[in-house]
Amino acid sequence: MPEPGEALLAAIEVGLLDASDTSVIFYDLAVLQNQVERVHRAFPAGSIHSIAIKTNPLVCVLSEAAKLPLHAEAASFEELYLAHHSGFADRLIWDSPAKTRQEISDAALLRPFLINLNTIEEVDRYEGLPALRLGLRINPEIEPDSIASLAVGKKNSKFGVAISRKAEVIALCLRDSRIVGLHVHSSSNSRSLEPLIEGVSRVCALANEINDRCTAVGIQPRIHFIDIGGGLPLSDPESPDLSVESYAALLREACPDLFSGSYRLVTEFGRYYHHLAGWTASRIESVDSCSDPQNVIVHVGADSFVRETYDSSNWKLSFDAVTVEPRELEGTQRRFRVCGPLCFEGDVIGRDVTLPSVLGVGDWLVIRNTGANTYALWSRHCSRAFPKVIIADSRSGWSSLRIGKSREQVEDLIRFWS
Repeated sequence: MPEPGEALLAAIEVGLLDASDTSVIFYDLAVLQNQVERVHRAFPAGSIHSIAIKTNPLVCVLSEAAKLPLHAEAASFEELYLAHHSGFADRLIWDSPAKTRQEISDAALLRPFLINLNTIEEVDRYEGLPALRLGLRINPEIEPDSIASLAVGKKNSKFGVAISRKAEVIALCLRDSRIVGLHVHSSSNSRSLEPLIEGVSRVCALANEINDRCTAVGIQPRIHFIDIGGGLPLSDPESPDLSVESYAALLREACPDLFSGSYRLVTEFGRYYHHLAGWTASRIESVDSCSDPQNVIVHVGADSFVRETYDSSNWKLSFDAVTVEPRELEGTQRRFRVCGPLCFEGDVIGRDVTLPSVLGVGDWLVIRNTGANTYALWSRHCSRAFPKVIIADSRSGWSSLRIGKSREQVEDLIRFWS
């Protein structure tokens, strides 16, 4: 695959960047396509695979994802309309834990493929609406191996109905034929697959029990869909033990009903699709030669890399140096501290980064693997402009580069804050 630095130089050469573009975002459609194909090969034919909007809500990316065999998973009412606007039409899955009655009424007009309820009580909000396909989110009550703030399947989570309330869940499914699926999502960016497998296994067993009870009382089985959410861990280079192929193989062994046709499987991956597809480049604005390590100030910081700045022990960034001048960067290396432009001392995105010692003002840093949960978490602190987005396709080298989103202007910021 061509290097991200080559894409930056190609964009400069063809005039896609100007003096105001002190930072720029790239997104490679070839990587997205490859990840989508891998997911489809790993799971049974007929599965519904959705892409989590919250991971990367850029319309220029969503509109390309909508051309692929994907649904869109919305975590808010606004995301639902963002996906509809981007071309997903009714290929929508809505998972918000805070749906108002008005939002539900308006969303019903879009005819989403599936709406997952977060509580038993939520079902009352759908009375009097056209028939909708409803799922019920189940909290498997496990201790996932993930960052605490992303562990959503443990006891007392705000997400889903606790599986320990199984009797209530079964009673609801028996009396309400609109509930046709169960949903589970244990954690995001889990460090291992076993907790994810355990969470899905518990919900599959519950689905079987519900359908057995239906048969016992003389009604058709209610549960037809099992939505296993996302959360697939991803590293770079990707570990084979954490790959989507390994995940699917373990699920096949633990939950054979997901692969036998007993249920239609639904996924909601986000980071898995986007992480490797995006990267960010920023011009170096200053280098402090008196500090050790030397402070390099660039034009992206905690505004773009919220998690990486505030939780650097769990989120790491990888940097490459690029120069637009015919100057050799190879040779002596030294340690740098990569600092962002925001007005607080903690705005540091790389604390001990080894880069060429000749690095200077006007050179660029490329930050790899920023396609997921970076621009989606954009912060307005200091009111910096959101960067230009360039859509790339490494299958054709970098000859097809195009602007997917223009750089934000001062007038845009004034409108935002007005």
